[in-house]
Amino acid sequence: SLDLENIHKFICDLEPKIMEMEPTQTIYQQDDMTSRWTEWNLFLFKEKALHDLFKVFYRGICDIINYLESQPKRIGMKIDRNLSIGAWANLTRAGEIIPRHVHNFFLNGHIAINANNTYTIYDFNKGEVSIPNKNGQLILTLTGFCHWTSPWKDENNPRTSVAVDVLGGQTPNAGPVFPIFLP
Repeated sequence: SLDLENIHKFICDLEPKIMEMEPTQTIYQQDDMTSRWTEWNLFLFKEKALHDLFKVFYRGICDIINYLESQPKRIGMKIDRNLSIGAWANLTRAGEIIPRHVHNFFLNGHIAINANNTYTIYDFNKGEVSIPNKNGQLILTLTGFCHWTSPWKDENNPRTSVAVDVLGGQTPNAGPVFPIFLP
């Protein structure tokens, strides 16, 4: 099981160091950890709880790849198994949201760390779907769908989640990523 409390504390303690970096995203207008996602990778820190978190993402990625490969006619795409992963933490405070945005890589997803009682809203081109965030829950999707979060309400404790992009092949401008090896 994930040590969500330790991951949350690690992210909160890491925030001042990440905020010293220059924001690199011009589309994403908030001045927070997320606006610096191309400058760091959460999975490069030596922390047991983060290693366990990586394993959850890895299992989910393997599952979705296996599903997609089992449905070639339905999915209509060839899966690039030369994959790498970028990961960052999102930290929002009372009244803040992660604004509407879209990822441009193969898969994207998140795990709620301290995000109960919020929603991630996806626009799947046929209408919006609000998915309740539950701490420890993994969400992975194919890329290309706009999504955002509902406002965080807790005045005393920030909302945290860990997000990933899964990239196929050589993808420029993706920040520090590292390969993942599929079975």
